[in-house]
Amino acid sequence: MKTVKTILFSLMFFSITLVSAQNKPDTSGLIRVKALMNLAVDHYVLVFNVIQVAESLEGVQKLYDSRTTKFLSELMKLGIEKKAVKTELIKLIPVYSNYRHFSASNIQVPAGFEAHYNISVLCSNALLIDKIVYSATRSEIYELIKINCYSDKTEQAIDSLRKICVQKAISKSKDLAVKGVKFDDPKAGFSEKFQTFYPALQYTDYNNRYGYSFPLHTYWNKKMKRSCKHKRDKVSYASVRDLNTYTDERVCGYFSSYSVPSKYYDPLNYTDFDIIINPIITEPVIQIVFSMTFLYP
Repeated sequence: MKTVKTILFSLMFFSITLVSAQNKPDTSGLIRVKALMNLAVDHYVLVFNVIQVAESLEGVQKLYDSRTTKFLSELMKLGIEKKAVKTELIKLIPVYSNYRHFSASNIQVPAGFEAHYNISVLCSNALLIDKIVYSATRSEIYELIKINCYSDKTEQAIDSLRKICVQKAISKSKDLAVKGVKFDDPKAGFSEKFQTFYPALQYTDYNNRYGYSFPLHTYWNKKMKRSCKHKRDKVSYASVRDLNTYTDERVCGYFSSYSVPSKYYDPLNYTDFDIIINPIITEPVIQIVFSMTFLYP
């Protein structure tokens, strides 16, 4: 009987202690500092996509080499060295015709080949980007996939943000001194985290509200066997919605108009940051976010 009473008394004491601990006010101090630095871009890598089609692999390689050789020649005129240009074969696709032809081993022989390449061009001057694109178009390279941005000062930027955040945390700790929280408490907890946001991932799509027009090529009209009835001074326009429903005589030989989705650079919002370094942005930048948290018992 005494054993049962002892157990009951122990359970009651444990329950009272637990409730007391739960009701005890939290006297810990939490300091959190979040900083953002807009870092200028030092290097740009332009990535172009090239598709080459021919009846044989030799033909594919010959035509591709002709285009890239001309492109390299144009780039050298801009001061870009050959070692700053890298090419990569992405895929090779056999193309088959409706007229099937089989080899002696009973394998269907392709009528041709389609090769996909990526060409990367490194430059350190933003003013050269437009000129590189123009040089690509003169070499029949029209697809600019993306532009990657890099900086040589990322590590220095993180070290600088760390020091700035510590100074800000010391300033905030003075507000906690009134509550008896010491900044140099040996039991204090500490954590830090940083993130890097590159411009290539900071673009947002939008649909423009206007279209543009251009003269249709003469050979295109002949190829499609379109008959034109309008005079030269009569210009027809087509929007995205009704371009496919236009009759041949309305579009043929004159102007076609349509709009395409575009993008704009959308950097991080400054709302949640205690510190912002280089806040004014006039061009895409590399954004480094550094956060630091101190927990005092």
